[in-house]
Amino acid sequence: MINHTPEKVHEILMSKLPQWFKPVLEYIAIMRAYGYSLSDIETAAQRIHANQYIQTCDEKTLQYWERLLGLTYNFGDTIGFRRQRILLRLNQTVPYTVWHLDEDLRAMFGDDYTLEVNEEQCWIKIMVTSDVYGAVPFLHNLIYQWVPAHLYVYSNQQVTNHVLSDAFDAARITRTFEQTIPARGN
Repeated sequence: MINHTPEKVHEILMSKLPQWFKPVLEYIAIMRAYGYSLSDIETAAQRIHANQYIQTCDEKTLQYWERLLGLTYNFGDTIGFRRQRILLRLNQTVPYTVWHLDEDLRAMFGDDYTLEVNEEQCWIKIMVTSDVYGAVPFLHNLIYQWVPAHLYVYSNQQVTNHVLSDAFDAARITRTFEQTIPARGN
């Protein structure tokens, strides 16, 4: 990228003036002032362009990406190493597929779940019948990891407990509905 000095920008601006304005001292001073401002704008535009890409960004932008991705800066890490680590983390994000979600659900809950996806109406329904401790937080983490934000998610855990006993007890059946809506949506 070309980075013009204020003097070079002044020369370019002076060449654009009509001949009858070139000897006027006020116009020379105005073009010199514009030269400094435009040189600063050009430098800022080049810095913004470089910061759009991990390979050319400055250290402040690297710190932003490390904080966003949860990477810790270790003393002595070179800029090149930090860039590579950020690029590797960004490349770890795989595309969402229902097969990945189904595979993780099976690994987590075995056969104690049902998965239904409706692409036309943009919703996904996950019903878990496992009584594994912490099944709901596991399910929420899995949803946040795999399910894109545009899908409406129905998730439910239903557990049936059978108690073998000779005692006769009065029973009351109730239903509890818990809905968790995080601040950032799905």
